Amino acid sequence: MSKNLLKNTGRAFCGPTTRITLLAGLGLFTSCQTYAPQSLDLAEHRKAWQHRSPSSQKVSDFARTLATSPTSGRAKYQPSDGLSLAEGELVALVFSPELRTVRLQAGLAQSLADTAGLWDDPQLGAEVLKITESVPKPWILGSSLSLTLPISGRLKAERARASAEFNAALERVAEKEWQVRHNLREAWLQWSAERLRQQETQAFITSLESTITATAKLQQIGELPKTEANLFTIEKGGRQLE
Repeated sequence: MSKNLLKNTGRAFCGPTTRITLLAGLGLFTSCQTYAPQSLDLAEHRKAWQHRSPSSQKVSDFARTLATSPTSGRAKYQPSDGLSLAEGELVALVFSPELRTVRLQAGLAQSLADTAGLWDDPQLGAEVLKITESVPKPWILGSSLSLTLPISGRLKAERARASAEFNAALERVAEKEWQVRHNLREAWLQWSAERLRQQETQAFITSLESTITATAKLQQIGELPKTEANLFTIEKGGRQLE
């Protein structure tokens, strides 16, 4: 790869032109992006997590964005009267931790794709010399600016690879979205079945109460043995435990 790279190096000694070149090089050097790691604020993260709600502005904005799609077919998002399955999917798609992770990874891949294929940063060098002999100006300042010109097609391949990685990241986001929807629908159906079973059990307990009252009267007048009358009371207790 190095055989296909051309380097252009220039050097000058101190003088008006050199000072301008040196200042320009320093300007390029200070304009480079820097990275400063920051520690995680766990307390703030916990606070934000506790305040998440279906009425969150993020969910409303997400629902509004999907509603503008011509193929969405979604009704207006209204969480104040409870959540339907379709509305619950919106909440899950916004707050799912696994989905938020893969979205962040896709955002990183997009950033890498946007900046892929750029030229290498120029390298700035400086030299300071002092002449030991008695001369009017014993100090000599020198600067150099090195540029690398890629001619091997490496940058095109780098852009293609970054674009492919970004597309793969988008596929992972889509896969995770469908997985979140599937998991929610499965849990929703299970919850709905349990809720329906609870309602039916409660209705059966209510019907047992009238039966227990009637059998108690029959037991008092001797029309029904006490052991048989107590069976309905035992059945009611079992249903209540259920």
